[in-house]
Amino acid sequence: MNAKKILGTFMVGIVLSGTFLTCGRSLANDFNNKSSIEFEKIYRNDISQSLGIDTNISVSEYITINNENIPLYCTFEDKSQALEEIKVKANNLLNKIKDKYSIEEDLNEENWKIYRGKSNQYITECEAEGQDKQEYWDLFGFFDIYENDEANEEIKNYTTTIRSNTIDSTLVALLPYDTECSEVEEFNEQQLSINNKLNMSRAYNLNSAIVYAERYASSPNETDYDYFSKGDCTNFTSQILEAAGVSQVVYDNENLGWWHKVTTGLFGIKSHSHSISWVRARTFAKYMGIGYTTKNHSEFSQNIQKGDFIAYDRNGDGDMDHNAFVVDKDNYMGTYNGKSYYDYKVAQHTGNYCAWTSSTVNSWETLENGTVVYARVRR
Repeated sequence: MNAKKILGTFMVGIVLSGTFLTCGRSLANDFNNKSSIEFEKIYRNDISQSLGIDTNISVSEYITINNENIPLYCTFEDKSQALEEIKVKANNLLNKIKDKYSIEEDLNEENWKIYRGKSNQYITECEAEGQDKQEYWDLFGFFDIYENDEANEEIKNYTTTIRSNTIDSTLVALLPYDTECSEVEEFNEQQLSINNKLNMSRAYNLNSAIVYAERYASSPNETDYDYFSKGDCTNFTSQILEAAGVSQVVYDNENLGWWHKVTTGLFGIKSHSHSISWVRARTFAKYMGIGYTTKNHSEFSQNIQKGDFIAYDRNGDGDMDHNAFVVDKDNYMGTYNGKSYYDYKVAQHTGNYCAWTSSTVNSWETLENGTVVYARVRR
């Protein structure tokens, strides 16, 4: 697999002025038929409502690819106000995190990444229930949008480093997964085709993947791999994929390929390095290809099978937030706590468990809120 595969030749340029459409697909064609100055900001009120935050969320930046305006991620229009709102809304959990991990200052614009990481660590280490669990999801959703300013800057900065007449897999992986662009869609289809052939080959051992996933879901394999207590979900799915027999695609550049390296230094001390696609949720999903998405959990459960890699976009902002692996699935639809779906067993990290969705440990079926997008990855 050539991770630097050229998908076509066309102009890529940064457009910093003008505001435009929602992150969704429905207005994309209409938008591309008009100049940017005809558009006012399109608000993501659905996300604001699901987060319970008054601060407006909208899409206000895009890049131009082959004369097509490609939307970037939606962001808070007033980040400071949103920050103050979440400090009130998740006050109880934020104070617990601050005390437990000895963080000197309250949540602010400088230390938000520390709190984000520690909130994930808290949900893994503590028996978070009731108010704690609800406030964790409030924080999760807030950070999901708050980080999008940096994601947009990363995209804009990257477009200045590539040749003006090409696009590569790195840019594809950085863009929202619902980007409507023929070259991006072509890349996704190519990845799915490659993976389908690999899944059918002798080199791919599904049973080995399942055995690995069940063994290390609750007790991470820190002998062979790095472990990220602040968020290990994608690192774990990458390990499972390698256990299935999939060979790494190794480069000296973290933006390319899919790889993990171990270096042994003085006194036998090991250090780990990874490609971004090995450890970042949205990049793993885009690099491997997204084969199916839906906002309906029941439909999602029907369209996955044992051995699938799955993901979700908590707020439907075009950015996959979490990856996991299906180790088993029922062949009938049941009703659990008032919800009907095909029960499936998930192995995952960041909230480390291997458990059926119908159990109290697993929360995949509770995510459905009108904005969450469920996805099947690699197939």
